[in-house]
Amino acid sequence: GYVAWDGSADMNILIRSFWHHRGVLSWAAGAGIVADSNPEHELKETEHKAEGMLRALRGKNKDGSIVGPTSS
Repeated sequence: GYVAWDGSADMNILIRSFWHHRGVLSWAAGAGIVADSNPEHELKETEHKAEGMLRALRGKNKDGSIVGPTSS
């Protein structure tokens, strides 16, 4: 994000991400925590996001089918 000289700002919260550096693939999943967040709900949401990322790395959809281009 940025903060401009006039005080305006634009920020981004990275909740799901992959990054590759020096031959190592790393990843993270998280949640946006606010004052009225329910910790148990946020944990379940984070686990759900992480499951999707792991499926993507394994190349499989939730139903077990292979991720990839469709044939025509």
